[in-house]
Amino acid sequence: RTLLQFIEAKALDDKGRKKGMANMTDEHCADVEVLCKYLPLVDFDVQAGCLDYEDDDKKVHFDEVCAAGDILTFYIEIKRQNDKIPDSELGIAHAPFYPLFVEEEWFITLGKAGNEENLFSVVEVKEHENVIRHKMQLPTRGLKPGTYDFDLYLTSTCYVGLDKKTTVKVDLVDPKTVKPAEVHPEDIEAENAPSLFDLLQEGGEEDEDSDFGSDDEDGNTKKKIALKKDADEKDKKVEEQDKSDEQVADEEVDSDDDLVAVELVDGVPETKKNK
Repeated sequence: RTLLQFIEAKALDDKGRKKGMANMTDEHCADVEVLCKYLPLVDFDVQAGCLDYEDDDKKVHFDEVCAAGDILTFYIEIKRQNDKIPDSELGIAHAPFYPLFVEEEWFITLGKAGNEENLFSVVEVKEHENVIRHKMQLPTRGLKPGTYDFDLYLTSTCYVGLDKKTTVKVDLVDPKTVKPAEVHPEDIEAENAPSLFDLLQEGGEEDEDSDFGSDDEDGNTKKKIALKKDADEKDKKVEEQDKSDEQVADEEVDSDDDLVAVELVDGVPETKKNK
């Protein structure tokens, strides 16, 4: 018997003992009952199609038809049947004889019935929640129009006998028969609206104009600088002229000091320099 068959089997007595539990004590039976409640018994639900959009509640909406060459999206939901257990108590597998903790994990395998070449994708799921949602995508380029059966396998890494399998049927139509989707006027308006980059660029140009001024302001600034330069040069010339005049005056004073005075000493003329 598998683990799932044991869980689904009916009790043989009032104490809840099932086949294989006849020699167990009441304490052991209670442990088995608690373990069965914590085992990851899940419902495996898959939807497939060409993704249109995903709403705020993470619910996906698909296009009405899928054409060959489109990208298929597989929306996967793994939901525990006993969802009353808090998420904080999930995640550790029951392995009392293993020296380390073992986390519950899953593998989702996407394939198509046939040989090994039809194995498309494998995804590892490590979340420990009562409801786990995943998306897998598959390009259909190279597939011809027709009906395809895709197989998805949910495999537990910890427990034997709890695996799940489901098959999703997808119809791929000829791309030539698909009418172009009508574009809503609001979508066109949003498409033509300026992007965030454009708005930032416009704001940067305004800041640049305010920082550096317009061409007219630049011309006025240059004129002011030229006039100030001319005034400075004139002031410099006046200052140099003043210095020159002062130098000439000093030289004249020095020449006066050097005049020779004539004195009569005992009736004899004698020259004496003024000091």
